[in-house]
Amino acid sequence: KKYGIALIVNTCLFIVALFFSCNTSKYIADELKQKAASDWKGKIPCADCEGISYTLSLMSNGLFTERSVYLGKNTAPFSASGTWKINRDSIINLHYNECNKRYLLFTNNYLELMDAQGTKIISSFPQRMRLYKYDANKNDALAAKWVLLKIGSRNIDSVAYPHAVPTLEFQLNES
Repeated sequence: KKYGIALIVNTCLFIVALFFSCNTSKYIADELKQKAASDWKGKIPCADCEGISYTLSLMSNGLFTERSVYLGKNTAPFSASGTWKINRDSIINLHYNECNKRYLLFTNNYLELMDAQGTKIISSFPQRMRLYKYDANKNDALAAKWVLLKIGSRNIDSVAYPHAVPTLEFQLNES
């Protein structure tokens, strides 16, 4: 009889602990989701172009939109949308449809692209795999490429650069 009561008490304690751990896990994920819901932007690597100007909007309702512009290619921008979730390990899972997913690691300062299995990509230049918070209202003036017209007192003209117009591009990092 003594063992029966101990078993019941231990079972009740286990159920209570399980309940609180599940609620804590959900609370952590909800808090992370609120922090991650924002607009993100970066220039990510591209195998056959200058790079991809990638913009990702994570909305607090669990939806996302993304836009990719392939730099140096004469192609239309690519747009997609879907749903997103974040787990307690700060990994964001973008769901495009039943089969397609993308993973990103969330930090307070940036999102870092991960591979197709959700593993961190080891790179000599990890900043190339990052998206930074973007506020269109604050960053519009620097968001596009700027055409280089002069260096010092020398004009830059199309004769000197017949195949490419020299440009400057800024990537704003929030500090």
